[in-house]
Amino acid sequence: MATSATPPSRSESLFLQAIRQSIDEWHSFQCAIDAGMGGRDAPEKVMWMGEVIDRYFNQNDGLTPDEVEDYIAEILWNEFDTSMEDDSLVLLATNLCRFYSMFKRGEHDQLIKLLQERKAAYETRYGTQLRDTVSRAQDQASMKKDEASSSSDEDQDDEEECPELMDTSEQDPAQVTINAIPTAASTEHESRNEPDADGWIEVNRKKGGKRR
Repeated sequence: MATSATPPSRSESLFLQAIRQSIDEWHSFQCAIDAGMGGRDAPEKVMWMGEVIDRYFNQNDGLTPDEVEDYIAEILWNEFDTSMEDDSLVLLATNLCRFYSMFKRGEHDQLIKLLQERKAAYETRYGTQLRDTVSRAQDQASMKKDEASSSSDEDQDDEEECPELMDTSEQDPAQVTINAIPTAASTEHESRNEPDADGWIEVNRKKGGKRR
């Protein structure tokens, strides 16, 4: 009796899960991230890297560990400005090829069990709970949101401390110019057009002009 086929979405998400967990367990790479490689957007880049590796396998049949190693090495150099001097990348590429073969053969239960065993072994070895890439990316997004909110509050405080800085972008230009500081020329012009004690107003002709 033939077994029912596993839905593609489940198969794809299972292999992508295997990729992400393998990256999370990649101790040398995580140390590089903690040291600042990849910048502040490193968690988002790691999320993206898992997706492009998944696409790379799905679009290319019969990939060898060497090809996968070269592909990931190029990502590390271009996106994280780093390279691995140990053999950890070779081991990662080999494991990914193994996981993909299990995934293609439909050995999903075996793959899930293997991932669980690997996770438990990692946590036992390093004495810490394995933090997945998705959680790291969510924490990074939350941190950026908090920083943006804090920056907005600081800008609002600055506006309250400086009430003399008025926003005139929506005011009538005529009203804005009423409060403009008079120039020396305008002050002199106004004083010359004021009547003197006898009620006479002095009128000055322009230089060079002739009156007929």
